[in-house]
Amino acid sequence: MIAAQQRILVIDDEESVCRLLETILVGNGYAVTVYTCPQKAVATFAVEDYDLVITDIKMPVMDGLQVLHPHVLLLWICSIILSSGT
Repeated sequence: MIAAQQRILVIDDEESVCRLLETILVGNGYAVTVYTCPQKAVATFAVEDYDLVITDIKMPVMDGLQVLHPHVLLLWICSIILSSGT
């Protein structure tokens, strides 16, 4: 029996950070979805399941903590990594 591929969501307003993480994670066998717009990422929570979310803390319009607002987390449970470039 083959184990299901773990799904990771990467949210960062910097495209280069998203692509770097995507390259590393895909190279290690993970299914990766990236968003540079946190609002679009949040919109997928009701229809997609992820095993891990990696999100930038400091982003314009909606920061990483707003992405993880309790109302959002009620829809979907997973592990979370918060990152910051500063």
